[in-house]
Amino acid sequence: MEQFVQKIASELVGNPFNKDSKPIPFVLLTKTGDMLIAIGQDKLRGTFLSPYFILNKYIKEYCCAELTILEPVGIDGCPVDHLENFYSIKKTEHCIVVSLKNFTAFQTFSSNFVDRPTINLCEDK
Repeated sequence: MEQFVQKIASELVGNPFNKDSKPIPFVLLTKTGDMLIAIGQDKLRGTFLSPYFILNKYIKEYCCAELTILEPVGIDGCPVDHLENFYSIKKTEHCIVVSLKNFTAFQTFSSNFVDRPTINLCEDK
């Protein structure tokens, strides 16, 4: 457990000395291999489900993490029907706090997916 928490803290926190460093998106997995799925809300389209997060803050004394929910969208900027078929994962203003004691692994993705430009057919005009 301690190794998992240390790995999250060391690998997922962006480099504070490099202003151009992007946060690393990831999914959290339970010991049964299930992903944590969060519910976010979009002003235009309503609620969405997402297993994708970036780490905002690691709270060592409580073994918790504050995570920003990322919204998976297609190349058109619209929500995807299948969570794994995203083109971009957009930062949202929605955060959750989770106990890292409930998770045993994480899978990272390229930071190039975070806020990757789309053609925005679903944006408010």
